[in-house]
This record gives sequence, structure tokens and C-alpha cells, in this order.
Amino acid sequence: MATIKEIAKLAGVGTTTVSRYLNNGPYISEEKRHKIEEAIKQLDYVPSSAAKMLRANNTKQIGVIVSRITNPYFATLFDYIERLLNAHGYEVSIMQTYDDPAIERRILDKLKNDSLDAILMASVEDKTYVAELIRTYSKRIVLVNEKIAEFKQNSITIDQYQATYTGLEYLYEKYCTPIIYITGSSFFTADHGGMRNDAYLNFLKDHQLPLRKELIFTNLHNIEDGLNLVPNLLPLVSRTKAIFANSDEVAIGIIAGLQKNGLHVPTDVAVMGFDNQPISAYTQVPLTTISQPIAGLANNAVKLLLDFLGVKNSLTVTPLSLEMIVRQSA
Repeated sequence: MATIKEIAKLAGVGTTTVSRYLNNGPYISEEKRHKIEEAIKQLDYVPSSAAKMLRANNTKQIGVIVSRITNPYFATLFDYIERLLNAHGYEVSIMQTYDDPAIERRILDKLKNDSLDAILMASVEDKTYVAELIRTYSKRIVLVNEKIAEFKQNSITIDQYQATYTGLEYLYEKYCTPIIYITGSSFFTADHGGMRNDAYLNFLKDHQLPLRKELIFTNLHNIEDGLNLVPNLLPLVSRTKAIFANSDEVAIGIIAGLQKNGLHVPTDVAVMGFDNQPISAYTQVPLTTISQPIAGLANNAVKLLLDFLGVKNSLTVTPLSLEMIVRQSA
């Protein structure tokens, strides 16, 4: 078994510096921290005595990563997660990436210096880097409604593919028209949102419909995005009578913009959202949408994380399913 002295020698630092690192001490440069981490990996020290030390010095701090807290879905999810973790003695911090992989990486690096006991990821930008972290910290990262193929045991997911496909089928059968598709990802290259995007692609394939790039709008997240999109939609609605938006907020903005331009929903064009945010039932035209079991997601993610951390809990796994809510907009 490796010793602190051997780690210090390999890293080119003093034993005091290694000891300070293992005990979450201050005043260690990033360069020295990196050298120590590399030495620990080479000497296989973390899986043995160092791991015991790190567990004994837990911070009782959990981080929750989201893309934007202004999205009501993430806000509601965080609220459920925080309440559950507070009940088990943890303080919880929310951290926003704004869809930026560099910001995500800086947040995840908090695991390396043990600023956090663990992280719940409700959005993922760089799957390659996250996978690398999970290999090292397999019991300290849980993905919420996100997945990485080789780490299914770290993920709590719902079948968003089937729910999206069902929504698209509903629009197609009811309106017999090409469907405008709106996503918060970049569609052709993004990792997150992939299940929904795949559903759209396969829906087109199954119905022998062409992929028309002019009907796909990307990187849209909120009501203002929906409003600003309307000028681009107006030339299209004479040819298509249905819009599928991967966000209730975007859908609500679109409806407001269409009506401002003299179009009626759903008479002139139907609009469907995703998430079933509380506001969606009370807009001027109540929104047809896909409802996500946010409370269940939070419960199952927290249970998995507490089990990983060896924390006794009485939480039970909640069955998860998505449901289409039909209202007036489609």
C-alpha cells in the first residue's frame, strides 16, 4: 500500500503538502494539487486509505448542476432535491452552466478538491469529461434525467423518447401537416436533449417525411426566445399547422407572438409544449404539453445519491412516467 511519503516523492512536493491536500487544507497551488492527484492515481492510493480519510472528512455539501435556474423545470426540481437533502443533514447549492462546457468543468472540479461531497447533474454539456469524472468518483455523481451509456447505474432517467414521439404523432394525426420542431439544444451536435431529437428524426423516418432544416429551430429556452422566434415562423404557418416546442416557456412565448400578429391558436396553428409547468394551464390559451414527474425524479435521484454515500434513508423508488396533457392549444 502506498504511503504519503511515496506520493510526495512522486509528486515532487513535501509530505506536509500531501497531508494538507488529503485533509482539504488551504494554500495549495493548482499545479501542486494536480501533481498530487496524478501521483495518487498512479499509486492507487485513493481507493485505499485516502478514500477512508476523505469519507471521514465529508463536507455535508451537495452541488446541483443545471443549465439555467430561470427555467421553472430546473427551479422546481432543485426545490424538491434541496428539501429531501436538507432532511438528511445536507446543505445544497445550485450551480448554473448556461450550457457552457467550460463552466461545467470548473464546477465538477470541486469534486477533486473535495469542496463538495457529491454532485447531482440535471444537465450535461461535456459527456466525455463527465464520464471521466464518474470513472474516478463513481459514488459521488448522479445524473438526473440525463444519461451516459456506460454509466446507467449513475442515472435516473425517463423515457423522453417515447413521450416526444407520442406528442408528435398526436399533432400529425390531428392536423396532417409538417411539424415545426423547436429544441433547447443545437439538434445535430448537442448531447443533452438527444432522446427528444432522436424521436423527431425517427418520427420523420417512420412517416417517410423529409428532414426540412427550415422547420427546426435550436437553442431556445424561455418566453422571450419564443416571442423573438415568431417573425421566423410567420412565413411557415401557411404551409404547416403544428409546432412542437421542447419547452413550455418557449411555447407560451410563441402563442403570445402569434396572437399579436393576428393568428389564432389552435385554429390557424397548433402549439404543444414540454414539462407541464404550472403556468401552462393558466395562459391565455391553455397549453397542451408533456408532463414530467419532477417530484419523482428528485426523490429517486436523492435516494440513489444517499445510497451511494452510505447514508441511511427511508426513501423508496417512485415509478416514473411522462404523460401528455391535452388542453386548448393543440
